[in-house]
Amino acid sequence: MSQSSTGPLADIKVIELGSFIAGPYCGQLLADMGADLVKFEDPGKGDAMRQWGYAKKDGASVWWPVIGRNKQSITVDLRTPPGQEVLRRLIAENALVVLTTGSAQVPTVSLAALDDLCLTRIALETLATKLATERSTPADRKAFRHLVEEHEAAANDRNLEDMMVRNQELHFAIYECCGSPVITQFIQSLWLRFGPYMRMLSGHIEPVLVSGKYQPSSHHRDLIEAMDVGDARGAAKAIKGDIETTQALLRRLCKEAVETS
Repeated sequence: MSQSSTGPLADIKVIELGSFIAGPYCGQLLADMGADLVKFEDPGKGDAMRQWGYAKKDGASVWWPVIGRNKQSITVDLRTPPGQEVLRRLIAENALVVLTTGSAQVPTVSLAALDDLCLTRIALETLATKLATERSTPADRKAFRHLVEEHEAAANDRNLEDMMVRNQELHFAIYECCGSPVITQFIQSLWLRFGPYMRMLSGHIEPVLVSGKYQPSSHHRDLIEAMDVGDARGAAKAIKGDIETTQALLRRLCKEAVETS
């Protein structure tokens, strides 16, 4: 379901772990007031409210569109050790923070946290890119170029979701070629923690994309061209420029959010 982007709780990130009525109703109120709410649901069947009640439309409960509105859902079985490990990992990697009440939420954004994440991303992702430039095959680089073209095509089609997916696929296709699972795992953790900033970025880009005024940066093209000629330093420079360009925009958005709050 679509998520509210305005309201008194627009800068609050919430994880909903409850089910049936009480917890989801509280989540509904928070989401109605603009909170960025992610709901954990059981795999296969989802929250009981999806089927509860006698009133049905097309086989689905009419209650769910009410209590599930403005929420983003993911399926995780928290009764199993793997599901519990997912939640623990999110918390351990600071993708979620545990509150004094015992509940969990996505950390709020801040300039200090943004700068720290970008500093670390630059250190690790430029290293992975240098190694990938040295170790990738012609077939690998052909696949990278294809992902760049798909990313640009998604931008031309004004498809934000597809554009964001292709961007991530491109980056991790390159990083996985570096030959170091440890580096790749650290980068995955950083991207997970970068999630709240990516949502902020998406909210800014979407209206520009819809208007037809969005122009993709040249960093991806510069990256592939450098890799094609074995220029590891040039490829690392392109990745660094890509991260720094995003960082500069996000710093402005963070400051604007603080000024308007």
